[in-house]
Amino acid sequence: MDHSYTFTADNANGTITRACDCGERLVFTLVLPGQQTYGDPAMAVPSYTCSDTGYSGTLPVITVDGKTAASFPTTAGTYPVVMTWGGASVSGSFTIAKAELAITITYSGYSNLYGRNLFGIASVKRKA
Repeated sequence: MDHSYTFTADNANGTITRACDCGERLVFTLVLPGQQTYGDPAMAVPSYTCSDTGYSGTLPVITVDGKTAASFPTTAGTYPVVMTWGGASVSGSFTIAKAELAITITYSGYSNLYGRNLFGIASVKRKA
């Protein structure tokens, strides 16, 4: 028996549902990373979940900033994400924030003839 499938996108919930004429339903959900910071070694990437963990058919394709990639962006910025499956698409975005730049300068100081510290700089902190 041949099956007939209908793919429906629900952008508000980030889901694409495949409904079969036999009553079977399969749902893929786009999962966007939470707050990211540039340079974080544990950065997450966009992914998806499936309502049937044993499903082994055609999978959705995720693009970030218009490109499919084995590794997603790691530089600061906001990136559009699109998940496409069966001709239906849902979209969202995620942001990688700039890291705070902290510069610390410590001087041991110079001494004058009387042994007093001429420089009192302990640290300097600058935000990126």
